[in-house]
Amino acid sequence: SIDKMCRGTVIESAPMKGFTSIGVGGPADVLWVPADEDELLKGLDLCEKEGWTPQVLGAGTNVIVRDGGIPGLTILVRGTMENMDIDKTTITAGAGISLPRITSQAAKAGLSGFEFAGQIPGTLGGAVKMNAGAFGGAISDLVSEVKVRLPGGNIEVWQPRDFSFDYRSSNLPEGALILEVKMELSESDEEKVVDRMRELKEKRR
Repeated sequence: SIDKMCRGTVIESAPMKGFTSIGVGGPADVLWVPADEDELLKGLDLCEKEGWTPQVLGAGTNVIVRDGGIPGLTILVRGTMENMDIDKTTITAGAGISLPRITSQAAKAGLSGFEFAGQIPGTLGGAVKMNAGAFGGAISDLVSEVKVRLPGGNIEVWQPRDFSFDYRSSNLPEGALILEVKMELSESDEEKVVDRMRELKEKRR
């Protein structure tokens, strides 16, 4: 079972009001926060072997869980894949990292292009899946590569064309999971990026 192989956290009857931005929801039968990507992949392999169909949750934003809760296994990737690396104008980040955190780090590095995401309260994986955007910008404008685990266990590196990005949508298959995303931003300076972030924050408010 998950708890026997787990180095992460397993919570039984986890009240989902503590894991959604709206703050409502009954209990998940079992909530699992994997320790890292390696454990997540092993757990997904186990789920497929046992015939389990887990629910995968990121930051829990814009999600309402019914009072009856979530049957079976729920996997929380927020807090699991939060790695981030900046190399010149390239950002490589795990799917569980929040968009505001990326925006903040990009600003400190003097990188522009991600300012629109500063007020979107979700994770990077979910943002790519739904091609999140605001103020005329979208994740699809920045993505260069995405590491994806497909149903059955194959891990592939997808290019933007593989997603067939459209307005707030992509063709990521049911049961596939985004693991890591590489994005290309443009050089700027911290002051200009922060000013733009403030401007967009005020517009959103």
